[in-house]
This record gives sequence, structure tokens and C-alpha cells, in this order.
Amino acid sequence: MRLALVSPGYPPTPGGVEKVVAQSARALVRAGVDVEVLAQQPGPAEPAISTEDGVLVRRFAANRAENYRTAPGLYRHLARHAGSFDVVHGHSYHALTGVGAALTLRLRGLRVPFVLSPHYHGTGHTAARALLHRAYRPAGRAAAGRARAVLCVSRPEAEQFARDFPAAAGKVAVVPNAVDRRALLAAAPLPDEPATVLSVGRLERYKRVDRVIEGFVRVGDPGTQLVIIGEGPDRSRLERVAAAAGARARIRFLGRVGDPELLRWLRTAAVLCSLSEHEAYGLAPAEALAAGAWAVLSDIPAHLELPAAGAVRLLPERSGSDELAHQLADCLAAPPPPGGEAIPDWDAVAAQLVDVYREVAA
Repeated sequence: MRLALVSPGYPPTPGGVEKVVAQSARALVRAGVDVEVLAQQPGPAEPAISTEDGVLVRRFAANRAENYRTAPGLYRHLARHAGSFDVVHGHSYHALTGVGAALTLRLRGLRVPFVLSPHYHGTGHTAARALLHRAYRPAGRAAAGRARAVLCVSRPEAEQFARDFPAAAGKVAVVPNAVDRRALLAAAPLPDEPATVLSVGRLERYKRVDRVIEGFVRVGDPGTQLVIIGEGPDRSRLERVAAAAGARARIRFLGRVGDPELLRWLRTAAVLCSLSEHEAYGLAPAEALAAGAWAVLSDIPAHLELPAAGAVRLLPERSGSDELAHQLADCLAAPPPPGGEAIPDWDAVAAQLVDVYREVAA
């Protein structure tokens, strides 16, 4: 089977969807699928071509627009070569690539089976993006109509997508994200680090890392640290929040790190904390749980779906910094939790994906 994955980016380009595409592509290759990734990337005018872990990756130059970045060369390439694939699988409703791939196939009258993974959360992260999101809805309906299957990563995402696009409700199925358990467990914890609370993700206001900082400061134990991994437009404000709280020496902003270093931090941390307002799936919490850490999380629907329930502490929206501090301190003092083995592995998820591809191609 020949498969095209259309993605908003591919590592080392950072991002949750980018990581999901890379991990699933590698697992699909191990399952015997011939995988080609068409990815956006700010860069040269000509497509950059490489083979990585058995995956053929074509990177196409994209503009640097803040909202709905696009790479015209990607869609021209897809239009010319779609017939050579058994299935085209587009990722991301919000980053345009999933919708753009569907519209390319539809407008060109190309009959290759199309699968959509929307990674959908229903709105934009800012007021401007939320406004654009409404204008974008007709294109989303057309993409959902073109898809033979819509794969959501959690039940809450599937329910929200079906509510917003009722005509596609009968096509929606749940195939969860997963973790690379072998790589996680092979990573060595970092030596001589104090008891660590970890925050991983793009630094946007909706991630509410400021609340993580405020709660961590109230833990009060000088033998603990908060490590914040990620980059984004909210970083300078968060650094000011940390400085104003008087705990800047115990809070480390590492920015973006490579996968090997991230794996080591996941193995080092006693607890991962994410208080995000909305996610399609809690990828960083899932990885932390599989690595043997506790997870203190906002009680959004995506976090309710994590299967390692005994290792997850959920905080309601109304919870204050004192309650967060209590939960963090409790996890920092506790032994590693059970339940990480309940998080699915990418090879098992790849088998589910292959079943979907065979069904839509039949």
C-alpha cells in the first residue's frame, strides 16, 4: 500500500501534529506501508527531499503567515501525483493542510480515497483566529464531505467534530495518539537534577503556563524545580511572571529541545503539569505517564480520556493556586505511579490505521 500523509510540518519543525505524523509514519513503515510525507516548511523555494527512518519526506516552502500558513507547491505536487497513492491522509483542520489536501482532490476531480485527521478543538487560539475560524467553516464542511473517514484522537474530539459537521458524523471514528514506549524507556534520566515539575508545549496564553508557575511557587520547597520546555509568543510574559513571583532561580525556561533531550526530561520529571484550556489529545501528558511520571492536568475532556487514571490528578477550572500547589507537592513526595503501561504504543495504533486505509481503499 502506498500512502501520502499531508502535514503542517515534519520534525525538526516543532509541534504536536508534526510529532504525531512522524511517529505514525515510522510505525506504518514498520507495518509494511510505503509512506510519503508532504509537509510544509518555511525555507527554500524548491522542495527538500529526504528519507528518514524509511519515510520519504518532501518539504515544501510555506509563507510565514501567522494564520493558515500555506505551501502552494505542496498542493501542486499532490494534484500531479495523487493517482500514485492508494490513500491520501490529511492532518490538521486548523493548520489548513488537512482541508487543503481534501479541496485539492475535490477541485481536481481526483478519486483517490481521502482520510482526514482534524486534530480539532473547534476554535482559534486568539480572537483573530477565532474570527477566521468562522469564515473557514464552509471549507471545513467541504473537506469533511470529501473524506471517506474522519479519524479523531479522542472521544471528546470526535463528539465535537460530529456536532459541528453533522453531515460527516457517520464517518467519524476514534484512533488515539500513542507514545514511542521503547524510545522513552531507553532514555536515561538526567543525573543530579532536583525533584522536577515539567511543562511541555508551545507557549501560548491558552496553555495557561502562568497558572502552573503560580502554583509551583506555592510549593515552597527549595529542593524542587519547574522546567518549562517550549517556545512561543507568551514566553517573555511568562518570564516576567516567574521573576515577579520571586522564584526565578527555581524555574528554568529551556525553549525548544531536541527529541533525545525531551525524552530524558520526561524520564527525569516526577510530575508533568498541563492546565491548557483545550486540546484534541494530551500528547505530552501521555508521554510523561508512559515514562513513569505523575500528571496534574486541567479537567478538559481530552485529559479525561487518558487511560492511566491512577496517575492523573485533574484540577477543575475553579481551582486556585493553593490547590495546584497541594497536588504538585503530593506528587513530588510520592513514589512513581502505576498505570503508564495503559498508554497505547504507536505500533498498535499503526495496525488500526492500516485497517482504516484498507477499508476506505476497498
